[in-house]
Amino acid sequence: MGGDSLGFYNLEGSDLNSAARQFFRVSIGGNEKYFVKIDQKKYSLVDVSVNGVSFYVNSGTEFPIGTKWLCGLIWDNLGSEKEKLIASGFETLKKDILVKNL
Repeated sequence: MGGDSLGFYNLEGSDLNSAARQFFRVSIGGNEKYFVKIDQKKYSLVDVSVNGVSFYVNSGTEFPIGTKWLCGLIWDNLGSEKEKLIASGFETLKKDILVKNL
């Protein structure tokens, strides 16, 4: 098993209604140009911030209803060079998306 891993956090018991966004997010919804790739499968992004991304995944066969789950990835312990690269890319993306929506 490699050094990369995904952490899942249980939000049970937390007050989700009082949660406030701490970072500006760019809404990407419906643009297939932007995606996250996990285990060779692409997931279209919902939104992006300097701290991470969110995207929907299908529940698969675990649930007969076939619902979608909103998931998120948070950038963690990337190091200063990767953080600078992500911040730069985020600013470019923000300008690109905001200009198209004017």
